[in-house]
Amino acid sequence: MTQDEQLDAKRLAVTWLRQARGFSDCPDQAVEALVAAGQMRKLSRGEVLVSRGQVFDRLGLVLHGVLEVSVSQLNGRRFLIAHMHEGDVVGVLSLFGQSPQASDLLAREVQTQVLLVPGSECRQLLALHP
Repeated sequence: MTQDEQLDAKRLAVTWLRQARGFSDCPDQAVEALVAAGQMRKLSRGEVLVSRGQVFDRLGLVLHGVLEVSVSQLNGRRFLIAHMHEGDVVGVLSLFGQSPQASDLLAREVQTQVLLVPGSECRQLLALHP
């Protein structure tokens, strides 16, 4: 990803995060700081972002593509819970309880792109702007 592409993706992330539930009342500077602290991650189709049972201390914002939220059953079949689309936020519950991930998150499209913000940055924002 070029620097221009990263800059465009971060601008898009700021726009979508400002509109996301729980972030719309945050000051612009706080949202921009969260996005600046985040790392872009590209996933190939079928690539797992996080597996059920892992600690996922991050806030994820889908920038491009689709993430599948699912769980594997004992017989190996996957049970689909939801699809997270561009602009959707994942990982919010894990930020507060720091409990293991309850489901698998995996890419459903060839080039799914997610902004991942460390949980510590999110908690710091919450402490400053409850």
